[in-house]
Amino acid sequence: STLFPYTTLFRSFVDVGAALTWRRWRFSLGIDAPAAISGNSGSVGGYAFTGPAVDPAANPDVLSDARVGADMRILGRSHGPVRLGVSAQLFVPFGSRASYMTDGTFRGMLRALLAGDRRRFTWAAQLGVHIRPADDPAPGSPKGSELLFGVAAGVRFWVGRGTTWVAITGPEIFGASAFHTFFRGDGTALEALWSARMETARVGRANLRVKLGVGAGLNPEFGAPAWRIVTGVELFGRRD
Repeated sequence: STLFPYTTLFRSFVDVGAALTWRRWRFSLGIDAPAAISGNSGSVGGYAFTGPAVDPAANPDVLSDARVGADMRILGRSHGPVRLGVSAQLFVPFGSRASYMTDGTFRGMLRALLAGDRRRFTWAAQLGVHIRPADDPAPGSPKGSELLFGVAAGVRFWVGRGTTWVAITGPEIFGASAFHTFFRGDGTALEALWSARMETARVGRANLRVKLGVGAGLNPEFGAPAWRIVTGVELFGRRD
């Protein structure tokens, strides 16, 4: 559920993606498909918001933006205490602006990534830029490029004895701040998420990862969620 300053919007998406890792590189592709989008209409400052209505029966083949990405680990081992990497993503517009699935433009994302694992503890942080040419006329909208940031931490423990299942749980805080209002102290959307995942840890074999996250918006700026539920299922290989 996404909280806009002037209208309420419910969105449910299915995200299908794949990634290939080669040495210090990872290449990825992700495609979003809306399961349901609905909301009420409203207006403010002479700008009208029209509530969308998307469902699988009426719009069975609708896609949102596709994401093509490349990540590179610069320093550190794959499971070391400190790792430094960089990431670049390109967003290709496919969705409808009227349904709040896209802004209709090609966009880019550049990020610096820090992460580490130490015994039972794991952590990660990011800092980046969302390069967005669109300048929305809607009051309260980001209006252009944004600063991205986030931190996360978790605790890892084995599930039972003699098992290959590992559980990891912990909090995450992340957000975005529009550059044009950065020094005014407003225009920052902030969100918190508590997530847990279970995964197998079999070296040299296929592994399964199941994730669940529940969170809410901390700062009710344009696009910040009132609440959010995230689930995921992932198949991956592990070589070390």
